[in-house]
Amino acid sequence: MSINDNGNHPVVPFPDKKINVNLDDCENVKCEDCESDEFEIVWILKKISAVLSTTGKPELLTLEYFKCKFCGKRLNIIRRNR
Repeated sequence: MSINDNGNHPVVPFPDKKINVNLDDCENVKCEDCESDEFEIVWILKKISAVLSTTGKPELLTLEYFKCKFCGKRLNIIRRNR
């Protein structure tokens, strides 16, 4: 999570290769406000005008983020889907 999205939010990278990890050895991410470890995925759709698009046509960019299932606080990680 070292890549930044506009300098505000860490971006979750998409590794090209599989890794072998024992999830029992990994720490659960918890909400900073309520300590819950359950999150929901929320999608944001951004319209990119034809002028700004690399294809010269209008496009949609999808961003997903996680929010706490219980208190609704947004987790400060964004995944950019291409």
